Amino acid sequence: MLTFEEMRERLQLHGIDLAELERRCDYPRWYLPFLYIYGRKDSTVSVMGANIYPEDIESIVYSTPLLAKSINAFAISLEEDAGGNPRPCFEFELLDLERQAEVEKELRHVLPTELARLNLDYKKAREEYPQAVDPILRSFAMNEGPFKENLDRIKRRYVKRGSPPER
Repeated sequence: MLTFEEMRERLQLHGIDLAELERRCDYPRWYLPFLYIYGRKDSTVSVMGANIYPEDIESIVYSTPLLAKSINAFAISLEEDAGGNPRPCFEFELLDLERQAEVEKELRHVLPTELARLNLDYKKAREEYPQAVDPILRSFAMNEGPFKENLDRIKRRYVKRGSPPER
């Protein structure tokens, strides 16, 4: 958040006069602070009006003991189901494949209900269109599937765009 004066000063550094903008736009000056939000573009997956944030998935993983000690990373995306309907897809990189069945069972049980608890938009979409927001879940060994690309990256990519990875 920036005060009105801080924003005015920053704009002046770039040759923009806030008072002149006010005159040209015929918009009253309220001297309110400026609030800017960053990090949302390309940081969510939206399905049926519900924005799903990586932070929601992270919270679910870390608040569930089995998941917290079994999952190294995750990725979220949209994928079309057999009927051509977009659905949320959650992919997880497991630390140990020996617990894969147990982890996947826990994910199927916990993920939709906890996501509905954390995310009111998802909860509403789940009430209205349960099949459309029913998640597609996949798990992979370390550095496999969509997580191969994390080997060459400094920062992990949580939101995946484009076609699904080869299995």
